[in-house]
Amino acid sequence: MKNNIMKSVFAITLLFALAASVLAAPTSSFLIKNRINQDLGAVTVNSNNGTSATINIPGKGHYTITIPGRPISVVINGQIILRHQEDVEVMLPSGKMVMVSFSDDEIIVATCQQEAN
Repeated sequence: MKNNIMKSVFAITLLFALAASVLAAPTSSFLIKNRINQDLGAVTVNSNNGTSATINIPGKGHYTITIPGRPISVVINGQIILRHQEDVEVMLPSGKMVMVSFSDDEIIVATCQQEAN
């Protein structure tokens, strides 16, 4: 009986510790700079702790999203861009190709050079 009580106390303590660590996880503000007049659609930011957040980017502008943990990848129109990748070609839902760069805390979307000429 005493052994069962100890197991229950241990399980409850472990549960509270786990809940506290999840609630105390740091959050990150992430900036998406869309420098083109194109709808990016739903942009998903994935974090290092397995969570994600999605924001709709309807056109040109700066958009901020807050996620638990540190951003490690971004998905635009089903295409994954990893942190620290620069000048990645991504096709938007409209069919337009754009260049995407992903630094520590922001992503920049710009027109491809060949389309700018």
